[in-house]
Amino acid sequence: MKKDRVELLLERSFLYDPNIYMTVVVTIEGEVEEERICEAVKKAYTQCQTTMSRVVLDDWGRVYFEKMQETGCKVLVEKRDWLEILRENERIPFRINEGELIRTFIIPRGRETDIYIMCHHIAGDGNALLILAEDIFNNLEGREVEYKTTKVITEDVSLKNGNLKFIEKLGLKKLSQKWEEERKVFGWEDYYKAHETYWKNWRTDVNFQEIKGKDLEDLKAECKKLGVTVNTYLVTKLMRDYYPESKKLGIPMSIRGKERSISCLVSSATPRVKYDKNKEFVENMVIVEKAIKKDLKDEGEVYRIPQFIAISDPTLVYAAYLHNVYKDSESPRVDRMANILGLYGNDRCNLGITNLKEIVFPKYNGFRITRVIPVAPLIATTENLFTISTFEGRMLIAETKVRTR
Repeated sequence: MKKDRVELLLERSFLYDPNIYMTVVVTIEGEVEEERICEAVKKAYTQCQTTMSRVVLDDWGRVYFEKMQETGCKVLVEKRDWLEILRENERIPFRINEGELIRTFIIPRGRETDIYIMCHHIAGDGNALLILAEDIFNNLEGREVEYKTTKVITEDVSLKNGNLKFIEKLGLKKLSQKWEEERKVFGWEDYYKAHETYWKNWRTDVNFQEIKGKDLEDLKAECKKLGVTVNTYLVTKLMRDYYPESKKLGIPMSIRGKERSISCLVSSATPRVKYDKNKEFVENMVIVEKAIKKDLKDEGEVYRIPQFIAISDPTLVYAAYLHNVYKDSESPRVDRMANILGLYGNDRCNLGITNLKEIVFPKYNGFRITRVIPVAPLIATTENLFTISTFEGRMLIAETKVRTR
């Protein structure tokens, strides 16, 4: 492999999923010129290997970041609401093969300014966007920012640590071998066409709920008393009130630790648990908590999905995602892979919960951060998705939906 390339593994599964944009809005208060913010953003792009790279796809279907001399990421000044910008820009495919992995929008609103970062998931997770935002603010203040190399989940680690059973691995290998009879090679034309086809009919909608002050303190105290996390309480409440038929959860698991790379260092636990109407709410919470903790504590579960991607022929994974867009494949192998991936059928996650927990930024002299709004995309393997975050005593719950245009 070339020295200026980093191979991507888990990120392969994001390539042909059109609904894949991570976003965060950070509002600052203070007299800060938009030109200065733009320059701080441009500088932050040069301080990271990922944002100085483009995505390369080889003939076998492997995906890489390849270094560029100049960044393909953009920064723009806008006068519209961030949700309106999202709905317009989700229809314009990111030219990731040319290095356009991130678009940052500066939205002046009097003494306040919204910095809206929109990122293709192949370049980073929710925490990566918060790290990038901090780099931007540190540049604004003239503070030192360390250069960040790209860190990824590797194939070797995934194959070694994933907990797929022998029969599951054998089944995936046989499925990939059968796929060789009809194997297709996909490229950038397929990427752009799938994006255009999907977003012609759909648009993103986001609903918000905020818990703050005494209500939040009471919620934390009650959960502590019951011995469950706030996350478990919210998941169980959603299952009881809105998704009683949900049988499978999607819980992203960060594996970055203290790593500050702008990259995707997250996998997903998929505990199977259903709300039992014959039990009390508290009893259900205990069951949900146990199911989630079991998966989160299992390192094999952390690497289960990357191991799955490593074993599978990448073009078969791409074919399944493209079939999810077009619904046009008659191949039983593609249909089988789509079911295994959870694009439809019994393996699809009915309810996904992304919790970024407590968001903390350093204190700055020239401005003050007043609001943070992270929103995860409704990826193809999840039916209903919520992003939870807490900033300065306010818990924000964002529900991501897609609606017909």
